[in-house]
Amino acid sequence: MCSMANPHVTGIAAMLMSEFEFGSANEVYEALMSIATHDTLDSPKDHGRDVVLAYNGADR
Repeated sequence: MCSMANPHVTGIAAMLMSEFEFGSANEVYEALMSIATHDTLDSPKDHGRDVVLAYNGADR
């Protein structure tokens, strides 16, 4: 499913890749998931899924 989240997450991934060296796409994914906020978004269509909020602000 494509959404407007895709370009935002891609930007965060690009920022992380400019700061750190990753050996695989999975390492980038793990880094994204480690800075994401879990269990803050809730929607009936997302019931039961781990929906995360990706944020890359000054306090990261």
